[in-house]
Amino acid sequence: MFENTGTLVACEVVVFVLIAALTIAYVGGPRFVRIFQSRAYPAMDWLAWHVSWKRKRLQRTFSAMLAVLLDGGVPEVEAVRLAGECTANEICRRHVSRILEAIRQGVKLNDALRAFDESGEFHWRFTNAIHGRGGFLAALRGWHETLDSKAFQQEEATAHYLTTGIVIFNGFLVALIATAMFGILIVATRGAL
Repeated sequence: MFENTGTLVACEVVVFVLIAALTIAYVGGPRFVRIFQSRAYPAMDWLAWHVSWKRKRLQRTFSAMLAVLLDGGVPEVEAVRLAGECTANEICRRHVSRILEAIRQGVKLNDALRAFDESGEFHWRFTNAIHGRGGFLAALRGWHETLDSKAFQQEEATAHYLTTGIVIFNGFLVALIATAMFGILIVATRGAL
């Protein structure tokens, strides 16, 4: 314990700095994070796209905005472009550019939407919403609520796992410190005898 004090302190400092940076990024929000990324290499947007609950929220935002715009009579190309802009995510914009390119090549909107979701669920939902009554938003409302609840569930589970991991790690460090301190006391009492 005493031989590796510098390493232990360095680990704690790294963990503290990481938690502080994540807290600042979370509190600062998307506009604050945009300061630290370029359009050519959108690291934070890439991270958001690959975190499952954030991806579900991005899909919900894109789908809901697309549905509202189409229900409002906005032309398909403009509706897709505006819905992509509403996500404020460069990775989503790249998927939207593929959708727009496919539409310009004559592909139907519901088929072009395959580029946005690799699982194909969005395409399936949107294709069924075309045949629904009451507009796209009403037809997709259940899916939007499902995406939102799954995202919340995954975010909460991750938070609980991380919190539990940090508590266990801190417990390990406390046990290590306690063992070292009792070791000193044992050595000191043996030397006194």
